[in-house]
Amino acid sequence: MYMRVLIVTNSQSGGGAEVIVNTLSMELSKLQELDIHTFYLKDTESAFWRFTAFFKMLYVIFKLKPKVIQSHLFFPSILSIFLSNFFSFKTQVVVHSISEIDSTNLGAKIAKYIYRKADMIVCISSKMLELAQVLFQKSTVCLINNPHDFKKYLRLSNTRVQLPASQYFVYVGRLTASKRVDQLIKAISKTKGDKKLIIVGDGEEKSNLKELALQQGVDENVYFLGRLSNPYPYIKNAKAMLLASEFEGYPNCLIEALGLGVPVITSNCQTGPAEILGVSYNDDSLRITNQKCIIFPVGDSCALGKAIESEEYLKAEPFILQGMVSHLSLKPIVTKYISAIKSLC
Repeated sequence: MYMRVLIVTNSQSGGGAEVIVNTLSMELSKLQELDIHTFYLKDTESAFWRFTAFFKMLYVIFKLKPKVIQSHLFFPSILSIFLSNFFSFKTQVVVHSISEIDSTNLGAKIAKYIYRKADMIVCISSKMLELAQVLFQKSTVCLINNPHDFKKYLRLSNTRVQLPASQYFVYVGRLTASKRVDQLIKAISKTKGDKKLIIVGDGEEKSNLKELALQQGVDENVYFLGRLSNPYPYIKNAKAMLLASEFEGYPNCLIEALGLGVPVITSNCQTGPAEILGVSYNDDSLRITNQKCIIFPVGDSCALGKAIESEEYLKAEPFILQGMVSHLSLKPIVTKYISAIKSLC
């Protein structure tokens, strides 16, 4: 007998969480024992989308009568847990960023209280798991990393595209303040030589970042390509993937780069980069890993500049980088999700 599972998130397109939801939904749908349905709450740009989403989700629950609701991101999780008080489904909350449960903002404070009522909390990094075990009942918390389709990444990376430069660094992600893309631009402007940076993504900081590139005199060296359905050719041909985030969950862009044999230069933010590269979160200085990737303290633009100029990353062996993330491929991760879902019923 199959088990009906409803996967809920904000929208079909957006950041890394949405990409993971789409991948997970597609893979779980292939299984006969699970009847997977995916519901996107935000189908309009209206400021009142959360209000209408409440009633739409009520309708979907009445219609489908799911055994389990798996929710991703803050609002879908809060809504799912609240509605579980009036229905018989179990709740599986997937936490994608440490800021979702460990922050001074109101949302994190609400999450700390409401998430205690979830039947299961899935953390995507070990550091996040440690925190969740303190905040919530240990019996309800588990670790499952994000699934990645490395074969798909490789196939798409072979797509022929017109590269704006032959030698460049790349950033892939949302253009928000916490991603500190401004540090990447400043670092490029201060390094020696004619360094190029390709930025793949959109967000509210885009116009500010373009203005910054102009002010720093590197507007002709920084290329804003917008959000792309296939960023993989740009990742595959880059000298290195750059990330300067203040916080993350388990950054997909780093895993995608490593999966394509591309080295990474990243901030040691919580959570994810240190675990992916096999170093300590307590490292407070620039460090070159055994695999020739580079990790630097959050907010240290000087260290970022030194990392770019060191060119140690050019010594990285692609097959070694790929081996670092092979355990994150689809099959083992999806198997863990199947076991976790079945354990709820």
